[in-house]
Amino acid sequence: MSGGSESDDSVTTNRRVYIPEVRNEETPAVGMKFDSLDLVYNFYNRYAFLAGFGIRLHSSFWGKNKKEILRKEFVCCKQGAYRNDETRERKR
Repeated sequence: MSGGSESDDSVTTNRRVYIPEVRNEETPAVGMKFDSLDLVYNFYNRYAFLAGFGIRLHSSFWGKNKKEILRKEFVCCKQGAYRNDETRERKR
């Protein structure tokens, strides 16, 4: 959900940008507020389904007391995936 410049991830093989056609009321926007993390997940998961991709949890940021979550990041399920021509070496 970044509103910046076009990234390589959003450009298809024929160099066209993929822009999903989803109704405005079902499109995420900066500043949206939800009453629970479940509502956030369900909203973004529905948007992803309508836009044609899946999501996964990328990371969570906890408060200093480790009792509250300050932020969760959901990303496209393909984010960070390797291409077929890339080597998959394990870091040790």
